Amino acid sequence: YIITNYTRMNLIFFVIAAVILAAFMPTAQAGTVAVNQNELSTSSSTCGGNCPGGCASCPCGTSSSYQDISSWCSKHSWNQEHCKCIMSHESGGNANAVNQNSGGSYDVGLWQINDYNWNACS
Repeated sequence: YIITNYTRMNLIFFVIAAVILAAFMPTAQAGTVAVNQNELSTSSSTCGGNCPGGCASCPCGTSSSYQDISSWCSKHSWNQEHCKCIMSHESGGNANAVNQNSGGSYDVGLWQINDYNWNACS
């Protein structure tokens, strides 16, 4: 197979983003979603704003955790504009951002990595 620089860059971004996601969720194990049962309620379907589309549960809690996107991206040697663009569109800089997909899986964190993929990164 011929791997283009674009494909290689996407793969590198995915792997690094998954590792970083794990750092923001120290209580989760690969393939699981840590859920604080005390934070679940029918009135928190948007998880305090973390899940604007509505979620059945709040795997990232109900408090936002906004990160300075420029500062966060500058920690890495990636293309800074690409990093800022991706993080801005995926999570708006909220490390607790979550989106529940139609199949029940969750996209979580700054990079919105799908929980289905967490085992592939362990």
